Amino acid sequence: MQRIFDTHLHLWNLQECPISWVNSYKELNQNFDFNQAIKEYKNFEFLGAMYVETNSDDKDKEALFALKLKKLYGLKLCLADLKYKEEICAFREVMHTSLKVLKDCLKLILKNL
Repeated sequence: MQRIFDTHLHLWNLQECPISWVNSYKELNQNFDFNQAIKEYKNFEFLGAMYVETNSDDKDKEALFALKLKKLYGLKLCLADLKYKEEICAFREVMHTSLKVLKDCLKLILKNL
């Protein structure tokens, strides 16, 4: 049986952690939990996964949600908040929605004109 480690797994519970951007996508405007996701790997030896933050409306609530998943399922964590840096193994900044990244990119472009 082929072994697999999912390096980019998004999970969410909209009651625990609001994510307003999913309201625009009917298919995504629902909860996605680990037990649902694990069914997709029924033909593989599942080794684990990296939970990747979802660009939620409340980074702290999402971090607490992710920490709970880590404890329950042993997931690795990639979060957008360094508040829990001892608990994560990767950091993520969503570039297409981040004003900070946009400002940094514009500064770099203007500097090189």
